[in-house]
Amino acid sequence: MRFSLSTKGSNDIIDITLQISQVVKDSKIRDGVCFLSSPGSTVGLTTIEAEPNLLSDFKEFLENIAPLDKSYLVAPSAGISICPLRSNLALKRVCAQNTT
Repeated sequence: MRFSLSTKGSNDIIDITLQISQVVKDSKIRDGVCFLSSPGSTVGLTTIEAEPNLLSDFKEFLENIAPLDKSYLVAPSAGISICPLRSNLALKRVCAQNTT
């Protein structure tokens, strides 16, 4: 099952809880695990409390580890203007912190 979203650009955080809940409900599956994925290379999927200060901190965290105004070697060769690993870096860093 699929659904689409539009973002406001870099560092946009979208709560997809309602969409995912509806997909699970519509599936009529009673037990199991819901796996999420995205075909985009600059999308990061994670769980985070939807608390406004935490969301602001997370955006600042992303900016600190992969600034938007920095030149990245991969960007020109891929024909893009920002680092495609930005979201993935944040997700990996958050996951690494949670597993220790």
